[in-house]
Amino acid sequence: GTQLAESGVILLLELTQPDAVLTVDMPGRKVHCGATDVESTMRLRATSDVAHNFWMGNVNVGIAIARGQIRVRGPVPTLIKLATVAKPLFPLYQKRFEEFNRS
Repeated sequence: GTQLAESGVILLLELTQPDAVLTVDMPGRKVHCGATDVESTMRLRATSDVAHNFWMGNVNVGIAIARGQIRVRGPVPTLIKLATVAKPLFPLYQKRFEEFNRS
Protein backbone atom coordinates (compact mmCIF):
# COMPACT_ATOMS: atom_id res chain seq x y z
CA GLY A 1 0.00 0.00 0.00
CA THR A 2 2.50 2.65 1.07
CA GLN A 3 4.96 1.97 -1.76
CA LEU A 4 2.15 2.11 -4.30
CA ALA A 5 0.88 5.41 -2.87
CA GLU A 6 4.39 6.85 -2.78
CA SER A 7 4.93 5.98 -6.46
CA GLY A 8 2.78 8.97 -7.43
CA VAL A 9 1.34 6.94 -10.31
CA ILE A 10 -2.22 7.34 -11.48
CA LEU A 11 -2.72 4.33 -13.73
CA LEU A 12 -5.40 4.18 -16.39
CA LEU A 13 -6.23 0.53 -17.14
CA GLU A 14 -7.94 -0.07 -20.46
CA LEU A 15 -9.11 -3.67 -20.49
CA THR A 16 -10.71 -5.49 -23.42
CA GLN A 17 -12.72 -8.69 -23.88
CA PRO A 18 -14.80 -7.67 -21.94
CA ASP A 19 -14.18 -3.95 -21.97
CA ALA A 20 -13.54 -2.11 -18.72
CA VAL A 21 -11.83 1.12 -17.75
CA LEU A 22 -10.31 1.61 -14.32
CA THR A 23 -8.25 4.51 -13.03
CA VAL A 24 -6.09 3.57 -10.08
CA ASP A 25 -5.11 6.72 -8.18
CA MET A 26 -2.28 5.32 -6.09
CA PRO A 27 -1.43 8.54 -4.18
CA GLY A 28 -5.15 9.12 -3.50
CA ARG A 29 -5.67 5.41 -2.69
CA LYS A 30 -8.80 5.28 -4.86
CA VAL A 31 -10.02 3.24 -7.81
CA HIS A 32 -12.41 4.88 -10.27
CA CYS A 33 -14.52 2.63 -12.50
CA GLY A 34 -15.46 3.97 -15.92
CA ALA A 35 -14.90 7.50 -17.19
CA THR A 36 -13.40 9.96 -14.72
CA ASP A 37 -11.88 13.44 -14.71
CA VAL A 38 -8.81 12.12 -12.89
CA GLU A 39 -5.79 12.57 -15.16
CA SER A 40 -3.54 9.53 -15.47
CA THR A 41 0.24 9.58 -15.43
CA MET A 42 0.49 6.13 -17.05
CA ARG A 43 -1.72 3.97 -19.29
CA LEU A 44 -1.87 0.22 -19.57
CA ARG A 45 -3.88 -1.72 -22.15
CA ALA A 46 -4.44 -5.48 -22.01
CA THR A 47 -7.16 -8.08 -22.30
CA SER A 48 -9.16 -8.81 -19.18
CA ASP A 49 -7.73 -12.35 -19.27
CA VAL A 50 -4.16 -11.01 -19.06
CA ALA A 51 -5.16 -8.76 -16.15
CA HIS A 52 -6.87 -11.65 -14.35
CA ASN A 53 -3.88 -13.92 -14.87
CA PHE A 54 -1.57 -11.18 -13.54
CA TRP A 55 -3.58 -11.05 -10.29
CA MET A 56 -3.54 -14.84 -10.11
CA GLY A 57 0.28 -14.61 -10.17
CA ASN A 58 0.69 -16.13 -13.62
CA VAL A 59 2.00 -13.20 -15.68
CA ASN A 60 5.54 -11.86 -15.89
CA VAL A 61 4.89 -8.22 -16.78
CA GLY A 62 8.21 -7.71 -18.59
CA ILE A 63 7.62 -10.72 -20.84
CA ALA A 64 3.97 -9.76 -21.42
CA ILE A 65 5.08 -6.28 -22.53
CA ALA A 66 7.72 -7.78 -24.84
CA ARG A 67 5.08 -10.10 -26.37
CA GLY A 68 2.62 -7.23 -26.86
CA GLN A 69 0.11 -8.69 -24.40
CA ILE A 70 0.41 -5.52 -22.31
CA ARG A 71 0.84 -2.12 -23.93
CA VAL A 72 2.15 0.73 -21.81
CA ARG A 73 2.24 4.50 -22.21
CA GLY A 74 4.67 5.75 -19.63
CA PRO A 75 7.89 4.48 -18.05
CA VAL A 76 8.01 0.68 -18.38
CA PRO A 77 10.53 0.28 -15.51
CA THR A 78 8.04 2.01 -13.19
CA LEU A 79 5.27 -0.37 -14.24
CA ILE A 80 7.49 -3.41 -13.67
CA LYS A 81 8.42 -2.10 -10.22
CA LEU A 82 4.74 -1.49 -9.38
CA ALA A 83 3.89 -5.03 -10.50
CA THR A 84 6.49 -6.36 -8.06
CA VAL A 85 5.22 -4.17 -5.22
CA ALA A 86 1.64 -5.34 -5.93
CA LYS A 87 2.46 -9.04 -5.39
CA PRO A 88 1.36 -9.01 -1.71
CA LEU A 89 -2.12 -8.05 -2.98
CA PHE A 90 -2.44 -11.25 -5.07
CA PRO A 91 -3.95 -13.33 -2.22
CA LEU A 92 -6.68 -10.69 -1.69
CA TYR A 93 -7.67 -10.86 -5.36
CA GLN A 94 -7.50 -14.65 -5.39
CA LYS A 95 -9.71 -14.88 -2.28
CA ARG A 96 -12.32 -12.55 -3.78
CA PHE A 97 -12.22 -14.49 -7.04
CA GLU A 98 -12.82 -17.78 -5.20
CA GLU A 99 -15.68 -16.24 -3.18
CA PHE A 100 -17.27 -14.86 -6.35
CA ASN A 101 -17.09 -18.25 -8.05
CA ARG A 102 -18.71 -20.00 -5.06
CA SER A 103 -21.82 -17.82 -5.14
